[in-house]
Amino acid sequence: MAIAGKASNIGAGTETSGAQLALLCPATIDANDILIAHVNWIDNVSEPTDPSGWTRLYPTSGLGAAMGTGTPVGRSYVYGKLAAGTEDGTTINFGTAGGTAGRFGRIYSFSGYVSGTITDVVPAASFSDIPKEDDPALPTVTTTVAGALAV
Repeated sequence: MAIAGKASNIGAGTETSGAQLALLCPATIDANDILIAHVNWIDNVSEPTDPSGWTRLYPTSGLGAAMGTGTPVGRSYVYGKLAAGTEDGTTINFGTAGGTAGRFGRIYSFSGYVSGTITDVVPAASFSDIPKEDDPALPTVTTTVAGALAV
């Protein structure tokens, strides 16, 4: 079975000092769905709090991928989890930033899991970032695994 996009919930964001970035899982999650959270922090000094049960996929530690060139205007992070099947609409908190720095993101689900850990399914080599000041630059993606999906 090939990995395929399944669902996402509405994105969320906040600029309120001390407020959690609280993202909702999609409404229907089955056991072993692949959950991916993409979060963005609009500052260069703070970073998300890694939620319990989730693995930081990119970067694996430290400040995230730069948004913008020169002095970045923010950082981007990707988290993953193999679902237990009980996460339907669950709120996942990614922490607060110092002050009113903007934080936003969204959680997506994918079907088609066969075996392995979340880092086997979504290895670090899956990621690339190309900072730009205007239109996004998308890398060329080539997969070598039958049924693989690039997101």
